[in-house]
Amino acid sequence: LLPPIGAMSHQGSRVAAFHFCRHDNVQESEPITVFASLSCQLCKNIPGFLDALDLDLIDEALSLGYPEKAFHILLADPLQKCQEPPQSPLLIVIDALDELPRGKNNGRIEMLRFIRDAGLLFPSWLRIFISSREESDIKLQLARFDPVQLRCDEERNKGDVMAYLTSICRRHVKAQVSTQDLEDDVKREFKINIQGELDAIHEPILQQQAIYDHAIKCCQDNDHCFMDVCAIIPMLSGAENLHQPVDELDTLFKDANDAQQLLKKLATYDWKHLDAEAVIPPIKNRKRAREKMLKEYHGDASKLKDLARISLVFQNCTKLTQGLYELNRISMSENTKFNIVLLKNKFSSPTPMGYRDLSIILDLQLDKNRHHLCEVQIHLACIICAKTQGHQYYEKVRSILPQICIKKAKDTETAQRLEGFLVNRLCNSANSAALDALIERADGLMMYARLCEKNLEAKLKTNGKLSYHDVCELPQGLDGMYSEQFSRAFPDKNRDQAWVRSKALISTIVSAQEPLPTVLAKLALGSIKEEQDIALLFPIRDSRFHVLHKSVVDWLLTSSRS
Repeated sequence: LLPPIGAMSHQGSRVAAFHFCRHDNVQESEPITVFASLSCQLCKNIPGFLDALDLDLIDEALSLGYPEKAFHILLADPLQKCQEPPQSPLLIVIDALDELPRGKNNGRIEMLRFIRDAGLLFPSWLRIFISSREESDIKLQLARFDPVQLRCDEERNKGDVMAYLTSICRRHVKAQVSTQDLEDDVKREFKINIQGELDAIHEPILQQQAIYDHAIKCCQDNDHCFMDVCAIIPMLSGAENLHQPVDELDTLFKDANDAQQLLKKLATYDWKHLDAEAVIPPIKNRKRAREKMLKEYHGDASKLKDLARISLVFQNCTKLTQGLYELNRISMSENTKFNIVLLKNKFSSPTPMGYRDLSIILDLQLDKNRHHLCEVQIHLACIICAKTQGHQYYEKVRSILPQICIKKAKDTETAQRLEGFLVNRLCNSANSAALDALIERADGLMMYARLCEKNLEAKLKTNGKLSYHDVCELPQGLDGMYSEQFSRAFPDKNRDQAWVRSKALISTIVSAQEPLPTVLAKLALGSIKEEQDIALLFPIRDSRFHVLHKSVVDWLLTSSRS
């Protein structure tokens, strides 16, 4: 939260004041210190607040040491005299309340009392936004406010983490997958060695890539809006759990026929004013659907989302972008019977074979009790032409894969799953596999995503953009991330003298009641040469050692490491 909210408070936004609690700097979270800091920020961001302050009482509020009195003098009383600002409601943000220590002689009790009283005494146009881990005393005190709980395994949190990881992938990971990557992936997923077998599809993949790349180059040379299409942000929240409401194939095909009638109505919309053509292909062939269900979805029919589908083909990128906005506008209008629930952008991250489009999943309301997921593909005409030209190479790849899978798999079922896995990888965005790997490792933790980004940025300095293989080498979860950082810095803790010196430094940092000044650390421990080795978990800011997150200390204090 800290960087964006700190910036927002200086841009005339709704954030009027903020405070970030830190377990390694408790003194800065003493209630009176916090009240004074918030009061100073409100002087700048709320018109009339400074004039409403009783300046004669400020010294008394700061020196006597009575938090309740300071709260009234510095915040509650002047706020009651202020007029509602035009940009209201405004926010006071207090982050990481759980980082304040428990016990009678600390600021947590006073801070909770302040939050409770603020809800009663502050004007209705000023609200408090608080974040905290789920701890019993905090939950008890804040229960009356009916707080929103956002847990790691909730869809909303998963969506936030996925959006962040998607951004990381787009910026740091190569949008390419080689046959070697695919072979390594098969070994990880299936424990089957197909080393060298995929050489047979290498050449047709390159030939199809070349056709698509030529089409895209012509598009870029003649259409300045191509990068606008690449910049369209995917909508992926909840993608892994998206499925049809029923899993019986016959029922799905019946619903798909009804959905196709609604898509035909969508096709009658005046797309011609955007130089677009709406194409409705027949319902997916039942044999092909069953094959896809078995090979790609492990027999789960509810994962089939493209039985009913429509394609919108645009002549240029400007019209394509306008068409996407138009589709979104239609979905939000009254009496519309569909919602956009998923958007994948293969222009920003094409498939390993070079194919690009926007793939959208709609949730269609068939009647009061039934709905059905269907697909909308948004194309550029030049890509459709390239797809036709390169179809022979795609067919060649599809004919070779079953032979490889039957040869290397132990049984027919495994061969089908292996083929489905490879087809899925070849027909989806090259970055989607890297994103899936990151999501699995993050396990819903935003802190992991932050550490992952720092980790990848460090690798970028030496390797350039990272491969899918690099992503798969990332550790699992926060414990894995912390362990890797220590193992990388100190490969042999039993004989490494750097570890002996760093252990003393880390112990001092962790036990300090506030961020440890580097000067003081050097006085106590002598010359410190290990600052860079521990910089990710114990960064230096303002000439002081900080702890990246409270969970680092929790990890260090477990019995197996302490």
